[in-house]
Amino acid sequence: MISEAGNRMLDNMPQYYLTSIVMRTIWDAQGREIDQLYQALDEVLKQFFVSTATWGIDRWEQELGIVSDPNKPIEQRRSVVMTQLKGFGTATINLLQKVAESFEYGKIDVIEDIPNYSVKIVFVDRTGQPPNLADFENALRKVLPAHLNFTIEFNYFTWQELDEMLWTWDTFDGLSLTWDELEVYA
Repeated sequence: MISEAGNRMLDNMPQYYLTSIVMRTIWDAQGREIDQLYQALDEVLKQFFVSTATWGIDRWEQELGIVSDPNKPIEQRRSVVMTQLKGFGTATINLLQKVAESFEYGKIDVIEDIPNYSVKIVFVDRTGQPPNLADFENALRKVLPAHLNFTIEFNYFTWQELDEMLWTWDTFDGLSLTWDELEVYA
């Protein structure tokens, strides 16, 4: 079986080479090397974009002055970088929403309380707290002016919502869900 690049080379060779086992072996070896080169180039190209960066996320963090934590999942590290990139400009509701949405935890509503110099951030489409809440709070602090305070409000799965499902205990036990899994399931 000749590699993809080897087949492309065969397409450009004279017909009398196609029957040569020696030439086919050479093209196959060269083709495999070229395929590996293309894969390596594709991997390097992925590092130029935050959404696909893996081993290159360290460079993004270093460039933006973010303290790197290799113990965090790559999605959380990407979120912090994306937030830093989006978090420039005047602190508008639109900017706050862009910063929040760069985290993988979903959409927010921003409620301004101008007389009290405060802003309330309300998560609207996910329940519970985001796994990287500290990073989210740091990003908000960087975007918001120093004189504004902020509070964060989370959604939780309530007993009333569970009651509205009209499940019996047998139905609930049959699902074999933990409380965290139940919030996602419901």
